[in-house]
Amino acid sequence: MRFICTYSLLFFLSWSYAQSFSNSEMKAFTSVYFDLKDQPIRDQSMYDLLNQYPEITKARYGELLRSSFNGDELKLSNQEAAFINEIRFIKKQEEKGKLFKEKKACLNHRLPHSSYQKMLQAYKSNHHFQNELKPHFQNYLNQ
Repeated sequence: MRFICTYSLLFFLSWSYAQSFSNSEMKAFTSVYFDLKDQPIRDQSMYDLLNQYPEITKARYGELLRSSFNGDELKLSNQEAAFINEIRFIKKQEEKGKLFKEKKACLNHRLPHSSYQKMLQAYKSNHHFQNELKPHFQNYLNQ
């Protein structure tokens, strides 16, 4: 019985979440989503950075990445610590750039950035909302 109540509540919440966006918001979301999706991913900066530190091998680079994902503490040389700090700086700059591009695309399509973020979260987690967006996606792709 508890399972049925929980499932019913989740269904209702997901359905009502998808229903809370207007048709014009969904159209604007679709345009923003594809504007951002069409931009190339640039990972070259990491390769360039790795080339600036020839004493850090690709194997050691892999160890450093794994340790950061696992939360392990590694003893770092001064060069490795500098390398890690530069990676953090690049990632922070990329995040700022991504946020700027999101806000600019939202402004171009007259969609508040907060609405875009809510809709993106719903799109990533809600199958009903994905189905609601499907016609908008198809219309956008057929233009």
